[in-house]
Amino acid sequence: MLKDWPAAAALGNNDVDRLSLLATAADLGIQMSEVREGVLDSTRVAVVHGHHRPTLMQAVRSGLYDLIVTGHSHRLRDERVGSTRVANPGALYRAARYTCAVLNTGSGVLEIIPVPK
Repeated sequence: MLKDWPAAAALGNNDVDRLSLLATAADLGIQMSEVREGVLDSTRVAVVHGHHRPTLMQAVRSGLYDLIVTGHSHRLRDERVGSTRVANPGALYRAARYTCAVLNTGSGVLEIIPVPK
């Protein structure tokens, strides 16, 4: 679904075949690593899986990001911590319902999208 879109992803603790994931991501033009950061439509963004809680909390507390996208808990989340928005789009594995999310950087609307199992 993300082929030919400017996309980035963070590796997590259940991503056991990292070499294959990294190769597939590279073939699709998706940037993938432990932590991703950058600017998207003037929004300072970090993507942190969240299984290493100190790394996630350091990013949240740093004030360096307008938005942090995280995962690991497999639970939807969209809240403000200080001036930083922290969002978890849900999960596609080990979850009661599978979801992903799309953020409109212009309006700030985070759309939760159900994904069939």
